[in-house]
Amino acid sequence: RVGVPVAISVTAYPDGNFQGQVTAISPALDLTARTIQVKAKIANPQNQLHPGMFVTGRIEQPTKGQSVFIPRTAVITDQTTNTYSAYVIEGNTVRLRQIQLGQQDGDLVQIVSGVASGEFVVADTNKEQLYDGANVQRK
Repeated sequence: RVGVPVAISVTAYPDGNFQGQVTAISPALDLTARTIQVKAKIANPQNQLHPGMFVTGRIEQPTKGQSVFIPRTAVITDQTTNTYSAYVIEGNTVRLRQIQLGQQDGDLVQIVSGVASGEFVVADTNKEQLYDGANVQRK
């Protein structure tokens, strides 16, 4: 939405974090790339940003209330179906659940649906040894 805050980072300034806001959103969706163009006005008081620089942008979406975040290592990506899942521990059993991802914050990712607050997920790198219904013991 126009007016939403934007933060960008540039590899040339790893400690720099530039702030701005969305000024325009293209009405056309690129179906092949599944992208949409967004324009933003970024504050550049010290003239550190120059045309042609590659930047990474982050558009903050307002959230209602608290959110559930899990480690990125807990997310299982299915490249064929472009879906995400995670193993959730229920008692002494793991259950594979489909999840919907939201914003990413460092090594954490927001879960829009699929994992509730207070539930435990498997974030171990040996997740490929698990299966839905496997018995486990929480450490």
